[in-house]
Amino acid sequence: MTSISSALRARWLSQAAQQAQGFVHLNDVHANLSIWLDQQLRRITDPDFANRFALACPIPGARPTDYAQRIRTLPEAGQCLLGIRFFGGDHSKPFVDLLAWETLPGPNAWPTLCDAIAADFAVFQPRSVRVLLDTGVAIANARPDQVWVAGALKNINDIPVPSFVTTMRSDASEAESVARAYTGEEVTGLSPADEDDLRDCEIIVRLEIDGAWGGVAAAQRARQWAVDGYLIVEEVLAPSFRGKGLGPVLQQALLIEIRAEASQEAVVFGTIDAKNLPSRHTARRCGRQERAQWWFIPTV
Repeated sequence: MTSISSALRARWLSQAAQQAQGFVHLNDVHANLSIWLDQQLRRITDPDFANRFALACPIPGARPTDYAQRIRTLPEAGQCLLGIRFFGGDHSKPFVDLLAWETLPGPNAWPTLCDAIAADFAVFQPRSVRVLLDTGVAIANARPDQVWVAGALKNINDIPVPSFVTTMRSDASEAESVARAYTGEEVTGLSPADEDDLRDCEIIVRLEIDGAWGGVAAAQRARQWAVDGYLIVEEVLAPSFRGKGLGPVLQQALLIEIRAEASQEAVVFGTIDAKNLPSRHTARRCGRQERAQWWFIPTV
Protein backbone atom coordinates (compact mmCIF):
# COMPACT_ATOMS: atom_id res chain seq x y z
CA MET A 1 0.00 0.00 0.00
CA THR A 2 1.30 3.47 -0.86
CA SER A 3 2.49 5.26 2.23
CA ILE A 4 1.26 8.66 3.25
CA SER A 5 2.59 11.02 5.85
CA SER A 6 1.53 10.47 9.43
CA ALA A 7 0.45 14.12 9.42
CA LEU A 8 -2.05 13.57 6.60
CA ARG A 9 -3.55 10.51 8.25
CA ALA A 10 -3.73 12.03 11.73
CA ARG A 11 -4.96 15.47 10.75
CA TRP A 12 -7.48 14.28 8.18
CA LEU A 13 -8.90 11.64 10.55
CA SER A 14 -9.25 14.31 13.23
CA GLN A 15 -11.07 16.73 10.89
CA ALA A 16 -13.31 14.09 9.31
CA ALA A 17 -14.24 12.54 12.65
CA GLN A 18 -15.96 15.75 13.71
CA GLN A 19 -18.74 15.04 11.22
CA ALA A 20 -19.82 11.92 13.13
CA GLN A 21 -19.17 13.02 16.68
CA GLY A 22 -22.09 13.07 19.06
CA PHE A 23 -23.77 9.89 17.89
CA VAL A 24 -20.89 7.49 17.16
CA HIS A 25 -18.10 6.56 19.58
CA LEU A 26 -14.90 8.31 18.52
CA ASN A 27 -12.92 5.04 18.45
CA ASP A 28 -15.48 3.56 16.04
CA VAL A 29 -15.34 6.67 13.85
CA HIS A 30 -11.55 6.50 13.58
CA ALA A 31 -11.67 2.76 12.85
CA ASN A 32 -14.26 3.20 10.05
CA LEU A 33 -12.45 6.18 8.55
CA SER A 34 -9.16 4.26 8.59
CA ILE A 35 -10.80 1.36 6.72
CA TRP A 36 -12.16 3.81 4.13
CA LEU A 37 -8.84 5.65 3.78
CA ASP A 38 -6.87 2.42 3.35
CA GLN A 39 -9.32 1.30 0.65
CA GLN A 40 -8.77 4.57 -1.23
CA LEU A 41 -5.00 4.27 -0.87
CA ARG A 42 -5.01 0.78 -2.38
CA ARG A 43 -6.47 2.30 -5.54
CA ILE A 44 -3.18 4.12 -6.12
CA THR A 45 -1.32 0.92 -6.95
CA ASP A 46 -4.16 -1.46 -7.87
CA PRO A 47 -3.86 -2.18 -11.64
CA ASP A 48 -7.24 -3.93 -11.73
CA PHE A 49 -8.96 -0.77 -10.44
CA ALA A 50 -7.20 1.42 -13.01
CA ASN A 51 -7.81 -0.98 -15.90
CA ARG A 52 -11.52 -1.45 -15.12
CA PHE A 53 -11.97 2.30 -14.78
CA ALA A 54 -10.20 2.94 -18.09
CA LEU A 55 -12.38 0.39 -19.90
CA ALA A 56 -15.58 1.83 -18.40
CA CYS A 57 -14.71 5.47 -19.10
CA PRO A 58 -12.28 5.63 -22.06
CA ILE A 59 -10.86 9.10 -22.67
CA PRO A 60 -8.67 9.82 -25.73
CA GLY A 61 -5.02 10.10 -24.70
CA ALA A 62 -5.56 8.68 -21.20
CA ARG A 63 -3.61 5.58 -20.17
CA PRO A 64 -4.94 3.11 -17.57
CA THR A 65 -2.38 4.38 -15.08
CA ASP A 66 -3.93 7.86 -15.36
CA TYR A 67 -7.10 6.47 -13.75
CA ALA A 68 -5.27 5.36 -10.61
CA GLN A 69 -5.70 7.53 -7.57
CA ARG A 70 -2.69 9.62 -6.61
CA ILE A 71 -0.96 11.45 -3.80
CA ARG A 72 0.19 15.00 -4.49
CA THR A 73 1.60 17.81 -2.37
CA LEU A 74 -0.46 20.90 -3.16
CA PRO A 75 -0.36 24.59 -2.19
CA GLU A 76 -2.09 25.43 1.11
CA ALA A 77 -3.22 21.81 1.60
CA GLY A 78 -0.01 19.79 1.93
CA GLN A 79 -0.21 16.12 1.01
CA CYS A 80 -3.54 15.24 -0.67
CA LEU A 81 -5.25 12.08 -1.95
CA LEU A 82 -6.96 12.59 -5.33
CA GLY A 83 -8.91 10.58 -7.89
CA ILE A 84 -10.58 11.20 -11.26
CA ARG A 85 -14.35 10.73 -11.46
CA PHE A 86 -17.16 11.22 -13.99
CA PHE A 87 -20.47 12.69 -12.89
CA GLY A 88 -23.19 10.10 -13.37
CA GLY A 89 -20.73 8.03 -15.39
CA ASP A 90 -20.90 10.65 -18.17
CA HIS A 91 -17.52 10.84 -19.94
CA SER A 92 -18.18 14.48 -20.82
CA LYS A 93 -18.44 15.50 -17.14
CA PRO A 94 -15.07 14.73 -15.52
CA PHE A 95 -14.17 16.00 -12.06
CA VAL A 96 -11.51 15.26 -9.45
CA ASP A 97 -12.33 13.99 -5.98
CA LEU A 98 -10.23 15.59 -3.25
CA LEU A 99 -10.53 12.64 -0.90
CA ALA A 100 -8.19 13.55 1.95
CA TRP A 101 -5.80 16.37 2.80
CA GLU A 102 -3.16 17.28 5.34
CA THR A 103 -4.42 20.84 5.93
CA LEU A 104 -7.87 22.19 5.12
CA PRO A 105 -7.32 25.14 2.75
CA GLY A 106 -8.51 28.59 3.77
CA PRO A 107 -11.33 30.35 1.88
CA ASN A 108 -8.96 32.19 -0.48
CA ALA A 109 -6.78 29.19 -1.28
CA TRP A 110 -9.29 27.10 -3.27
CA PRO A 111 -8.81 28.71 -6.73
CA THR A 112 -5.03 28.13 -6.68
CA LEU A 113 -5.49 24.62 -5.26
CA CYS A 114 -8.07 23.65 -7.88
CA ASP A 115 -5.90 25.02 -10.70
CA ALA A 116 -3.04 22.80 -9.51
CA ILE A 117 -5.33 19.76 -9.32
CA ALA A 118 -6.76 20.43 -12.80
CA ALA A 119 -3.24 20.68 -14.23
CA ASP A 120 -2.28 17.34 -12.68
CA PHE A 121 -5.32 15.65 -14.29
CA ALA A 122 -5.10 17.66 -17.54
CA VAL A 123 -5.57 14.61 -19.78
CA PHE A 124 -9.17 14.40 -18.50
CA GLN A 125 -9.86 18.17 -18.63
CA PRO A 126 -11.78 18.11 -15.33
CA ARG A 127 -14.44 20.77 -14.93
CA SER A 128 -14.42 20.83 -11.15
CA VAL A 129 -13.01 19.47 -7.91
CA ARG A 130 -15.33 17.79 -5.40
CA VAL A 131 -14.75 18.00 -1.67
CA LEU A 132 -16.67 16.92 1.44
CA LEU A 133 -16.80 19.56 4.17
CA ASP A 134 -18.56 20.13 7.46
CA THR A 135 -22.10 21.48 7.15
CA GLY A 136 -22.02 25.25 7.37
CA VAL A 137 -18.72 25.57 5.51
CA ALA A 138 -19.28 27.17 2.12
CA ILE A 139 -16.86 27.93 -0.72
CA ALA A 140 -17.21 30.92 -3.03
CA ASN A 141 -18.47 30.00 -6.52
CA ALA A 142 -18.88 26.33 -5.54
CA ARG A 143 -21.99 24.31 -6.39
CA PRO A 144 -23.59 22.22 -3.63
CA ASP A 145 -24.00 18.53 -4.36
CA GLN A 146 -25.11 15.94 -1.79
CA VAL A 147 -25.75 16.43 1.92
CA TRP A 148 -24.71 13.62 4.28
CA VAL A 149 -27.46 13.09 6.87
CA ALA A 150 -27.17 10.80 9.89
CA GLY A 151 -28.57 10.13 13.33
CA ALA A 152 -28.66 7.49 16.04
CA LEU A 153 -31.91 5.60 16.58
CA LYS A 154 -31.98 6.83 20.18
CA ASN A 155 -32.38 10.40 18.87
CA ILE A 156 -35.15 9.70 16.37
CA ASN A 157 -38.32 11.73 16.88
CA ASP A 158 -41.81 10.25 17.13
CA ILE A 159 -44.10 11.35 14.30
CA PRO A 160 -47.90 11.06 14.68
CA VAL A 161 -49.37 8.57 12.19
CA PRO A 162 -52.75 9.55 10.67
CA SER A 163 -55.54 7.02 11.09
CA PHE A 164 -55.89 6.58 7.31
CA VAL A 165 -52.26 5.45 6.97
CA THR A 166 -51.12 1.83 7.20
CA THR A 167 -47.50 0.66 7.12
CA MET A 168 -46.21 -2.86 6.60
CA ARG A 169 -43.03 -4.81 5.80
CA SER A 170 -42.51 -5.61 2.14
CA ASP A 171 -39.87 -6.98 -0.25
CA ALA A 172 -38.05 -6.41 -3.54
CA SER A 173 -41.27 -6.89 -5.52
CA GLU A 174 -41.89 -3.19 -4.81
CA ALA A 175 -39.36 -2.26 -7.52
CA GLU A 176 -41.99 -1.80 -10.26
CA SER A 177 -44.14 0.47 -8.08
CA VAL A 178 -41.06 2.45 -7.04
CA ALA A 179 -40.10 3.00 -10.69
CA ARG A 180 -43.60 4.29 -11.49
CA ALA A 181 -43.38 6.71 -8.58
CA TYR A 182 -40.34 8.42 -10.08
CA THR A 183 -42.34 10.88 -12.13
CA GLY A 184 -42.76 14.63 -12.00
CA GLU A 185 -40.44 17.50 -11.23
CA GLU A 186 -39.89 16.44 -7.62
CA VAL A 187 -37.65 13.53 -8.60
CA THR A 188 -36.07 14.82 -11.82
CA GLY A 189 -32.48 13.64 -12.10
CA LEU A 190 -32.90 10.91 -9.47
CA SER A 191 -32.80 7.18 -10.14
CA PRO A 192 -35.12 4.66 -8.45
CA ALA A 193 -33.77 1.66 -6.58
CA ASP A 194 -34.22 -1.35 -8.86
CA GLU A 195 -35.04 -4.92 -7.87
CA ASP A 196 -31.40 -5.81 -7.29
CA ASP A 197 -30.96 -2.78 -5.05
CA LEU A 198 -34.01 -3.73 -3.02
CA ARG A 199 -32.87 -7.34 -2.70
CA ASP A 200 -29.80 -6.02 -0.90
CA CYS A 201 -32.00 -4.26 1.65
CA GLU A 202 -32.73 -6.02 4.92
CA ILE A 203 -35.68 -3.76 5.67
CA ILE A 204 -38.37 -2.54 3.23
CA VAL A 205 -41.63 -0.90 4.27
CA ARG A 206 -44.70 0.06 2.24
CA LEU A 207 -47.06 2.90 3.03
CA GLU A 208 -50.75 2.62 2.18
CA ILE A 209 -53.26 5.47 2.32
CA ASP A 210 -56.85 4.27 2.59
CA GLY A 211 -55.69 1.05 0.95
CA ALA A 212 -53.90 2.71 -1.97
CA TRP A 213 -50.15 2.35 -2.58
CA GLY A 214 -48.54 5.39 -0.99
CA GLY A 215 -44.80 4.81 -1.06
CA VAL A 216 -41.80 2.70 -0.12
CA ALA A 217 -38.72 3.14 2.03
CA ALA A 218 -35.80 0.71 2.25
CA ALA A 219 -32.53 0.39 4.15
CA GLN A 220 -29.58 -1.99 4.24
CA ARG A 221 -26.74 -2.71 6.62
CA ALA A 222 -23.69 -0.84 5.36
CA ARG A 223 -20.50 0.97 6.24
CA GLN A 224 -20.28 4.38 4.64
CA TRP A 225 -17.29 6.56 5.26
CA ALA A 226 -17.28 7.30 9.03
CA VAL A 227 -20.08 5.09 10.29
CA ASP A 228 -21.33 1.54 10.29
CA GLY A 229 -25.11 1.20 10.46
CA TYR A 230 -28.15 1.37 8.19
CA LEU A 231 -28.02 3.15 4.84
CA ILE A 232 -31.35 4.48 3.53
CA VAL A 233 -31.38 3.23 -0.06
CA GLU A 234 -34.84 4.32 -1.15
CA GLU A 235 -37.62 6.59 0.05
CA VAL A 236 -40.32 7.69 -2.36
CA LEU A 237 -43.98 8.63 -2.14
CA ALA A 238 -46.58 8.14 -4.85
CA PRO A 239 -46.95 11.41 -6.80
CA SER A 240 -50.54 11.90 -5.65
CA PHE A 241 -49.52 11.82 -1.98
CA ARG A 242 -46.59 14.24 -2.09
CA GLY A 243 -46.81 17.57 -0.32
CA LYS A 244 -49.19 16.21 2.32
CA GLY A 245 -46.73 15.77 5.18
CA LEU A 246 -46.44 12.00 4.70
CA GLY A 247 -42.68 11.88 4.10
CA PRO A 248 -41.85 11.84 7.83
CA VAL A 249 -44.53 9.18 8.40
CA LEU A 250 -42.93 6.92 5.78
CA GLN A 251 -39.43 7.48 7.12
CA GLN A 252 -40.55 6.86 10.69
CA ALA A 253 -42.12 3.55 9.63
CA LEU A 254 -38.74 2.49 8.26
CA LEU A 255 -36.92 3.66 11.40
CA ILE A 256 -39.33 1.75 13.63
CA GLU A 257 -38.58 -1.46 11.73
CA ILE A 258 -34.84 -0.82 12.00
CA ARG A 259 -35.22 -0.13 15.71
CA ALA A 260 -36.85 -3.55 16.16
CA GLU A 261 -33.72 -5.23 14.81
CA ALA A 262 -30.92 -2.95 16.04
CA SER A 263 -29.68 -1.31 19.20
CA GLN A 264 -30.62 2.23 20.13
CA GLU A 265 -27.02 3.24 19.38
CA ALA A 266 -27.31 2.13 15.73
CA VAL A 267 -26.86 4.91 13.18
CA VAL A 268 -29.14 5.55 10.19
CA PHE A 269 -27.56 7.57 7.41
CA GLY A 270 -27.72 8.51 3.76
CA THR A 271 -27.24 11.28 1.22
CA ILE A 272 -29.77 13.80 -0.04
CA ASP A 273 -29.41 16.14 -3.00
CA ALA A 274 -28.84 19.63 -1.61
CA LYS A 275 -31.67 20.95 -3.81
CA ASN A 276 -34.14 18.39 -2.45
CA LEU A 277 -35.48 20.59 0.33
CA PRO A 278 -38.54 18.41 1.16
CA SER A 279 -36.35 15.36 1.80
CA ARG A 280 -33.92 17.41 3.88
CA HIS A 281 -36.85 18.70 5.94
CA THR A 282 -38.15 15.16 6.41
CA ALA A 283 -34.78 13.93 7.66
CA ARG A 284 -34.48 16.79 10.17
CA ARG A 285 -38.04 16.32 11.39
CA CYS A 286 -37.35 12.65 12.04
CA GLY A 287 -34.25 13.49 14.07
CA ARG A 288 -31.43 12.95 11.59
CA GLN A 289 -28.89 15.74 11.28
CA GLU A 290 -27.04 17.24 8.34
CA ARG A 291 -23.41 16.59 9.22
CA ALA A 292 -21.46 17.22 6.00
CA GLN A 293 -21.89 18.34 2.40
CA TRP A 294 -20.13 17.71 -0.90
CA TRP A 295 -19.24 20.75 -3.04
CA PHE A 296 -18.16 21.07 -6.67
CA ILE A 297 -15.55 23.81 -7.08
CA PRO A 298 -15.04 24.95 -10.70
CA THR A 299 -11.56 24.61 -12.19
CA VAL A 300 -12.13 27.19 -14.94
